[in-house]
Amino acid sequence: ANEMAFHTVRLGFMRLLFLAALTALITHPATAQTKWFKGNTHTHTLWSDGNDFPEMIIDWYKTRGYDFLALSDHNILQAKEVWMGVEAVEKRRKALGKGTMEKYRARFGDDWVITRTKDGAEEVRLRQMSEYAPKFEEPGKFLLVKAEEISASFNNAPIHMNAINVQEEIKPVKDHVSIQETMRANLKLVRAQAERLGIPMITHINHPNF
Repeated sequence: ANEMAFHTVRLGFMRLLFLAALTALITHPATAQTKWFKGNTHTHTLWSDGNDFPEMIIDWYKTRGYDFLALSDHNILQAKEVWMGVEAVEKRRKALGKGTMEKYRARFGDDWVITRTKDGAEEVRLRQMSEYAPKFEEPGKFLLVKAEEISASFNNAPIHMNAINVQEEIKPVKDHVSIQETMRANLKLVRAQAERLGIPMITHINHPNF
């Protein structure tokens, strides 16, 4: 039921962005009022090469007045069981000082933080989007959107593109004819998924300076 609710909210969000403003401008071009929503579509977490837990990052954005957020980790959606060594977690934020686990527990409580010992090392389970989304989403106030940074390359040149509102992980196409054609091949994968599922999606190119 929760997953269905998330899907409905996300679909409404995308329809709002793509249709509401456009319809208003077409039907009432002289009087239309545009409402802007503040959000971020390119954000990483411990699920790829970010330096904090998804919940901590979401909390930061929500408490600072953002309307929506897309966590776009590299070539993965936060929808499976993943464990990470606590030592590796702490190393991610070494330059900013230790205490990542301590801050995580302090914010969400011991009952929320799941750990285990494997081969003599402590590990923490990374919570999935279906688990943490109910803590943050509020209709009309704050929305989480599924996203993936499709991280491909051509002759070792990085090609990173964000798929927004994607519902299934997309395996990137790499080294396909040229940089442009590699981009095109990955854009087609997003479009094919959007058409198959009947869900609007958009894709943007990240850090084109690459």
